[in-house]
Amino acid sequence: MKILEISLFHPELVRGGAQQAAYELFLGLRQAGCDVTLLASTDLSGPKSLFKPGAVITGFDGRAKEFLFLSHAFDPVWMRNHDLRALKAFAAFLRDCAPDIVHFHHFLTFGLELFLIARRTLPKARLFLTLHEFLAICRADGHMIRTFDRTLCTASSPVRCHQCFPDTAPELFRLREDWIKQALAVFDGFIAPTQFVRDRYVSWGLERDDRRWEHRRSESREETKNESGMGERERTHPALAPKHIHVIPNAERDHARLDSWKHRASVEADRVRGSVMTGGGLTGGLNHAGKQKARAGYVSGSERIPLEHNRFGFFGQLVDVKGLDIVFAALAIFARRYAEALSFEINGTNLAFASEKFRARFEDFVAGRHGMPERIEIIHNGGYAMSDLPARMARIDWVLVPSIWGESFGLVLSEAFMFRRPPIASRIGGLAERVRHEQDGLLFDPGDASALADCLHRAITEEGLWERLSAASPGVPSVESVVEAHLALFAGASGKAKRPAPRAVSSRSRP
Repeated sequence: MKILEISLFHPELVRGGAQQAAYELFLGLRQAGCDVTLLASTDLSGPKSLFKPGAVITGFDGRAKEFLFLSHAFDPVWMRNHDLRALKAFAAFLRDCAPDIVHFHHFLTFGLELFLIARRTLPKARLFLTLHEFLAICRADGHMIRTFDRTLCTASSPVRCHQCFPDTAPELFRLREDWIKQALAVFDGFIAPTQFVRDRYVSWGLERDDRRWEHRRSESREETKNESGMGERERTHPALAPKHIHVIPNAERDHARLDSWKHRASVEADRVRGSVMTGGGLTGGLNHAGKQKARAGYVSGSERIPLEHNRFGFFGQLVDVKGLDIVFAALAIFARRYAEALSFEINGTNLAFASEKFRARFEDFVAGRHGMPERIEIIHNGGYAMSDLPARMARIDWVLVPSIWGESFGLVLSEAFMFRRPPIASRIGGLAERVRHEQDGLLFDPGDASALADCLHRAITEEGLWERLSAASPGVPSVESVVEAHLALFAGASGKAKRPAPRAVSSRSRP
């Protein structure tokens, strides 16, 4: 069985959860012995030097079976690709690859036309789409946050969408929904990383609309002409389950167990944390007096300083919806309300995609222009590769996930769990589904800076809290188990897929 994985961006070009999950799955399929190819997009927001005259699909960095789709004519309103040359190149690429399975992870930067082209070009292939967010439902970047008052939106409609975009008539939003659902109708199945995502799409009508498939499971439509003039052939399969949206978690290797972790000393220092590492190492985990001693050179390698779990970290994209603004407000409240010291480390990139207002506030905070006392320490570590995670996680005790939108999965939760760093997360979307409040993490109402400030204080001062939550970390599903779940879905009744032996979730034991 030949598999084609199609990803929004390559994670080594643009960081993001969807592309990281797609790439982890690609690597896992390859490790399992599958014949798998990756096609990842890039657009002009990335390195422009990758774009070559006349090129649409190119190899990536000399790697076997990894290709880039060079997108420069994508319409983000109608989700269309206006480059006819790109559409023809994609069809030719499909014919050359001749996959049995085409697994899309997005349509952003590609265009919905590619779904229709895949069905027309490969009438016998099985097509799947992973629903990583809600761009099909919501024109506001798929975040389902109302543009005029920043409140959460739970359902779309022509009038509600018109309220967010007054310059667009309600009728056009109806046409947009019809166009998207027409493109989605070619798929044999959908994958959601959480039950939250599945429920949201069921409410939108994706699964309900697909019930017509039940009446033509073993039938094929003759080619028809869609509005762009491309032939379309839709098929269904007897193996397709009545529930077309299947919940499979995103894959990510357990970086806390990889042999590539070369930061063993940091782990030991993190465990005892009474000593200060030499060579300009970590002073996190010390109380405020201890940090002052460390900076002054008063702490010897054998001296033990009282431990406080007062090191907090953020990992992710530096954009508005990730909620860093809420953390900044919470830190200001904490400084006024409590006397304890803490450090907050920011790990991430893509600030260019944030609003101008957020960029200005972010730059003020990391530059120290925030008016808070010295005991509140803010550190920006910059971007990070996945191989940097062990060292970055060793510097903190807690992972803050303050998103103000309904994250579909929250890959950072997997990273927190694999390193036994309890998350403090917004009670919303996939985050609320994955974090068990008071068992392996803490939840607070999204956008509530005062509640977050209280959580920070509790995290520092409540004896035994960190140990209890850390010990209950659920770990992460093994990549092998996620690969097996995908292969079982891809194979259906054909049974052609190579299925690796199932494996349990990763062990929580640590060296």
